Amino acid sequence: MGIILVGFFFWACPKVVEDPDPPAPPEIVEKSLPEAWVEQGIDADNTSEDQIVLMWHPNQEEDLAGYAIYRADTVITNKFNHIATIDLFHTLGADTIYYDDSLRTYVDYFYFIRARDHAGNHSLPSDTMTYRLLQAPQCIAPIDISVGQNFTFEWMDRASGYEYSTEYVLRVDNINLNQTVWICRFTNSWYGHENTIPIPFNYFPSEQSGPSNLLICNGLYQTLPPGIYRWKVKAISEVDNNTTIDEASGESEWIYFSIE
Repeated sequence: MGIILVGFFFWACPKVVEDPDPPAPPEIVEKSLPEAWVEQGIDADNTSEDQIVLMWHPNQEEDLAGYAIYRADTVITNKFNHIATIDLFHTLGADTIYYDDSLRTYVDYFYFIRARDHAGNHSLPSDTMTYRLLQAPQCIAPIDISVGQNFTFEWMDRASGYEYSTEYVLRVDNINLNQTVWICRFTNSWYGHENTIPIPFNYFPSEQSGPSNLLICNGLYQTLPPGIYRWKVKAISEVDNNTTIDEASGESEWIYFSIE
């Protein structure tokens, strides 16, 4: 009987297959311009609270098990610590995005990602990403009201830490159409007053020219059709001089209003 049981367990246990080949390093999603219709790459995010969002392309290995995320702060030469593991078996479909909310504002953070297969092999690190999170602006108006075609966005910057915003990006989505309909990027012309009075920025139809501090503005409609809308503002304190891509920002939460 003992011989039969030994043979049964030998047959039932799967043979361990050695896999000496680690996965490829994850490929980081290229960061978009802050005024892009669809924002991509590492960025400030305030969908639930102040956080930094990381994005990368999924690995293609059939035996992929997940990813490990590492972070250092202040300077890239600091020690990188493992802060999160994404297990594809338990988080299927959420394997290429991560929200880091265990952060302090006005600190440089550096990240890299490693892929892991079912044999326990880890890939080499991905390219390193870096970003600095600012305190999020506070939206003032319009909030939960109905407005006409002529209205003004207002917000408080809430800058601190001797780091002031150089630019802002306003983004407006049409909820009924489920699309972004208006994006404006402009320089800060309110230095010294950002934290004492609401900053005003008038909405203007896409066929009209904007204020003198406007950098770029794109709109899908000459006038906004009636419906439910949401808007948010991003405050930027640092950009890459060659690409104009933001490297430090804070982003407000989404605020809702309607057009009559």
